[in-house]
Amino acid sequence: MSDNRAEVGPDQNQVFPDFPGENGFAIFRAMKTLRWDDGHKWDDKNSRWGDPSYVLEPGDPGYVPPDAQENKVMSEDNKISVVISPADKAAILQKISELAALMPWRVNIPAADKTKYTHIGTTRAGMDEVFLNQMTAHPELVPGYVDMDEVRKDVAFRKDWAEIRSVFAPVLEGGDDAALLASSDNFNVYSAFKHSTDAAAHRSSAGADTVKASLDPFYPTPKRAPKPTAPAK
Repeated sequence: MSDNRAEVGPDQNQVFPDFPGENGFAIFRAMKTLRWDDGHKWDDKNSRWGDPSYVLEPGDPGYVPPDAQENKVMSEDNKISVVISPADKAAILQKISELAALMPWRVNIPAADKTKYTHIGTTRAGMDEVFLNQMTAHPELVPGYVDMDEVRKDVAFRKDWAEIRSVFAPVLEGGDDAALLASSDNFNVYSAFKHSTDAAAHRSSAGADTVKASLDPFYPTPKRAPKPTAPAK
């Protein structure tokens, strides 16, 4: 057949008996060898990755023309696609600044010091109501240094803040969860690139080892537990 090739050099097209011919005989076609660093995308519908790898060209069975391939379509594994415009980002930051200005009483306690303060947790729900009622009904039992007006101010503040936080916290949590999905998307894509690079390095593709070396620190090899030492006889 006219497109059969008996021999090919290392830098030429390679012969692949992938396409059935007439009467059950395979047609050997010269396919264009696909190299890791020649600009082809790993998810190109005409790319056939393997050992060896090749790419379909016009006239090859199964070839998909460029205009029939989707452009920039992520897989169904892509969990979120969000863009915060510069205007929206500026508006959000401005609103946060305005909120901060409305809360000049904010206090930032170092994380290591937070455990030093005793406080009323969820296990003591209802404590405020019971104690305020009893302290109001029995002022003779209230220690002399206690200012009941301050006690009531603290209680009112905590209730107001709990109400404000119940509205604001889900907004922050929603943003954090969206960022979590975006981070997951990034990691999955990076892992696919890492897998592609590892395969290229395994095939000794030019430059792949250098790329692989820059990626390896982010994928440390788990340390294996040492094998137990056989007891002495």
